[in-house]
Amino acid sequence: MNDVYRPYYLTDNPFPADPSLNLSHLDRRVNGTIFNEHIFEEELKELDKRLGRHTNLIYCQNMAEFIRGVGKSAIIAHTWRKYKAQGGNITSIYIRCQKRHMPTTLAAQVIRKWHDEGSFWKTLTRCVNGYAQVTPSSEIAAEGARLLTEQQWPVGRVDLRAFLCYNPSRLVNSLTDWACNERKALSPDIAAAFFGSYLSSPRNFFSAYPKVLRQLKGDEIEMLRNALDLMELGGFEYHYLFFDQFEDQIYGLSGRDLILFSTEMRRLLEAGAGRVSIIVTLHAGAVQTLAPPEAHEFATLAPLDGRHSVDVKPLEPAAAETLAITYLQEFRSGTPPDPLYPLTAEVVSHIHEVAEGNIRGILTGLSLCIEEGIDADYPPITLKFLYEKHEEITGKISPERISL
Repeated sequence: MNDVYRPYYLTDNPFPADPSLNLSHLDRRVNGTIFNEHIFEEELKELDKRLGRHTNLIYCQNMAEFIRGVGKSAIIAHTWRKYKAQGGNITSIYIRCQKRHMPTTLAAQVIRKWHDEGSFWKTLTRCVNGYAQVTPSSEIAAEGARLLTEQQWPVGRVDLRAFLCYNPSRLVNSLTDWACNERKALSPDIAAAFFGSYLSSPRNFFSAYPKVLRQLKGDEIEMLRNALDLMELGGFEYHYLFFDQFEDQIYGLSGRDLILFSTEMRRLLEAGAGRVSIIVTLHAGAVQTLAPPEAHEFATLAPLDGRHSVDVKPLEPAAAETLAITYLQEFRSGTPPDPLYPLTAEVVSHIHEVAEGNIRGILTGLSLCIEEGIDADYPPITLKFLYEKHEEITGKISPERISL
């Protein structure tokens, strides 16, 4: 607890000074764990509808003037966590996109996440178990396969003798034949690299599969397609891939660069057809990037229409008050005289008006309200106080001064 905030019945400033989403941060003010579903009730409902239909790609977009800050990232981060918590036979992957990265880079990042989060290990153990059950003269006993399934991720080196297998190379070859017979489109070379790595030292997979891709003249999108075949064989049913700040990858692309990006995105969608939903954020400026004919390869598979889009609108005034209370409750100490204390409804409404409903602007403004209140020796933060500190808090001249 920070005693500086105690007079306001708070353990800390509830509102982030920089509201940019950072999922890896421990601070819950910025890692997306403070989230009120009622604020985005309509958007979440529409997103769930499209995910329930297994739409191939969904744009979480805003068509307002704001480029950033309306809550697109918060919505997809919340949905990513929801699906991730379900576990079972689905995967939920979050990727923070970077400027000018190509879809092949996204595919490589997804593959790495499946490894890091143990989905590939689960795929391996399920495949070995399935193989042992249906192969009479399998190279691993059913009991050994069962014991392997009980090994929890992460795993360093694998000594197959502990699992009643005494000829690892024959097991890899037999397992590869079985898998390719079950999934006809599966590359034998990629399957062998996968089983060979994971049945000896799983970390070696990331040196083994690029070599195979070079031999096959393939890329990470081809690897992802094969990985989906293997995971399907391992009992996985569906995958949700959340690409945050997707606009950073495409904004400003044109000509040959846009053609290449569009072609790779089409291949990525084709690789995941029927097995993957991709959810991306998109702002109004980036929407225009996908309008030219150069984006045709991508846009025809995932058009910017009502079936593929969820529009995120600026907050209404009542939602801004709910937002403020949600953050305040996370840092309460004691019982304040009012849920909004030290703020008032009028203050929140004015901050909302100045920010034009932009969540980032609202949170920044409320954070400064708290800090200015502390500097002034903890008065209730009324509309009068806000007007006195208006330029410090909002960066704009007070309405009272304008009217003079």
